[in-house]
Amino acid sequence: MEFLARSADPSLWGIADRIRAAAKDLPGVKLHLRVPQALLAGELQRAGVWCYPCTYPETSCVAGLHAAAAGCIPVYQAEGAMAETMPDDTYAIPWGAPAEVTAEYILRAIRDVEFDRDGLRQRVLARHSWDGVAARLIAALDRVVRPSGTVAEAAAAFESNGNAPETIARAAALLQSRGLFRT
Repeated sequence: MEFLARSADPSLWGIADRIRAAAKDLPGVKLHLRVPQALLAGELQRAGVWCYPCTYPETSCVAGLHAAAAGCIPVYQAEGAMAETMPDDTYAIPWGAPAEVTAEYILRAIRDVEFDRDGLRQRVLARHSWDGVAARLIAALDRVVRPSGTVAEAAAAFESNGNAPETIARAAALLQSRGLFRT
C-alpha cells in the first residue's frame, strides 16, 4: 500500500517527519511526500481508494474530484461542501466519528470489489464537464428569474446573489444564445 501526500504549505512540512516515522515500520506501506502533479495523476489511475479523513469542514476538494475521476473510491468526512460536491457517499464517514469508525470505512472501501468505478468516473465527468456546469447554472437561473424575463433582469437577479459581473455576462450570453431570454 502506498500513501501519497502533497502540500505546498511549509507549516505542514514538519508533520511529514512524524508521518514518515510512523509509517516506516508498517509492512507493505510506502510513503511519498510532495509528489509532482503528473506522478499523482498516474498513481490515482492505479489506486483503488482515496482517503481524506479531514477534521475540518471543507468547502470543497478538487483533489477528491480528481481521485474520483480516476476511479478511486472516495472515503471522506461528510461535512461542509464535501457532502455536496463528492460524486459518491457510499463511504462518507459520519462527521465527528472516532478513529476506529474512520478505519472501518477505509477497510470496507479497500475490500469493496463490487464498487462501480466506471460509473463513478462517468458521474464525475458528467457533473463537472462544461456542459454539466452550464446546465446547473441555467437551472439555477430558471429558478431565480422568469423564463420570459430579459437578460438585464437575469443579470440583476444573478448579481443580487453575489455573483461576479464577468460570470453574469457569460451566463447571460449563454442564456441569450439558447433563446431563453430576450434583449
